Amino acid sequence: MGSPRNSSPYFLMAFSPYSISPRQTNSVSRQDISSTPRTSCRRGAGRLVLMSTYFPRSDFHEGTTRPDALPSDEGAARMAGAFAFPDFFEYPPYFTIQPTPETQRKQIELWKSLIFRYCQHHKTHVLNLEEVDHPLFSNPRCDRKLSLDARRTLVDALTKGGGAEWLGTGRTRCVVLWRSVASWGEAMHAWACECGHQGAVVTVGEIADPREGPGGDFVGVDEEIVVRAARYLEATGKAALLVGEGGDDTGVKFL
Repeated sequence: MGSPRNSSPYFLMAFSPYSISPRQTNSVSRQDISSTPRTSCRRGAGRLVLMSTYFPRSDFHEGTTRPDALPSDEGAARMAGAFAFPDFFEYPPYFTIQPTPETQRKQIELWKSLIFRYCQHHKTHVLNLEEVDHPLFSNPRCDRKLSLDARRTLVDALTKGGGAEWLGTGRTRCVVLWRSVASWGEAMHAWACECGHQGAVVTVGEIADPREGPGGDFVGVDEEIVVRAARYLEATGKAALLVGEGGDDTGVKFL
């Protein structure tokens, strides 16, 4: 007898790069498929009839907002340097936002988790969505890339949970908060207190400098992150953000 539905370690997602009727999509349900092959693909008369991809539940981090809450084992993954892409990145259907709400929700959760992990691994803070062949949004192995609208959909989903913020008005650049602003701010303040910087002004460049700054995640940190962390500390009475003329020499005065 199979495991109870709510404790099953697997779930099934059915996508198609072509249109899928609501009847087809709604027929997909969670089930125990631990002994089932990971993929099945059937074609008829030269067109894709259905592609069903099986993922371990660890690939779907429902409700996760930070990579430190993600499991370390991605299962079978595509390697690019030291970064492991999850299985779904190899399948063309995932590069098209699906029309059925429940299927789309699961798809977006997978992408959100990938964006957080990728940006944290590469210490990337700002994404340019107009970079057509960005390795996070394109896969030449399956000849697919997310459209600009699809990328915006994913960032919109991140912003709702506080995981990203749009930069400017064009909705083409965003800052990814794979570490919360509060966490950045408290870590920065703890470093300032430990190093005796209270009452002093430290520039953004010094904070990002591996020889002078807090180190760790702060090495090479983008100014957008430092500014947001400083504003958080300013709101809590722990620092003041000082912007130089023309936006140059931005500094943080720790209180």
